[in-house]
Amino acid sequence: SIQGATATGVDAVSAALTLSDVAISDLVPIGQLGSAGLSLYAGTSSVSRVVIERVPAAGVRAAEGQHELQDLVVRETSIGPDPSGAIEAIHTTLALRRSLLNHVAFAGLRITEGARVSAEDLILDDVVVNTGVNPNGIYADSSGLELRRSILHCFGDGIEATSEHGVMTATIADVDLIST
Repeated sequence: SIQGATATGVDAVSAALTLSDVAISDLVPIGQLGSAGLSLYAGTSSVSRVVIERVPAAGVRAAEGQHELQDLVVRETSIGPDPSGAIEAIHTTLALRRSLLNHVAFAGLRITEGARVSAEDLILDDVVVNTGVNPNGIYADSSGLELRRSILHCFGDGIEATSEHGVMTATIADVDLIST
């Protein structure tokens, strides 16, 4: 259990990280860009059975490298110094399996800068509104998204896929979008 850490709970840089059966909660905000409950930069990671809650930033921020997240719960995130989302993927390859994202700020998934994300068996429930930015269930810009067997219950845009900064591809199958 990691509780009350300053800015980031676990910060893995250029590492081969295996993380399982961990709870990360109640981070102390310091206004630092890029903070997250779990920060994965470069390298490879395998994350399973992890709960991240009550963090004033992204639940998971993955940049560069290859990352697998399985049986993940992220809940009660708030917008920190930069809008992120429960899970943010930046120029990386990310596989997300069996996850619950609940009461999160800005976006459930935020995918940018050429990231490739495959997500299946995802439940996204309650993206927080009135945070000063347009909320999205999933926001993907110039990236690749494969979304299967998922339920998105959110306000604002359910899925916003844009190619403002490059090419965007998406495969969406067996997805229920509720109350958008």
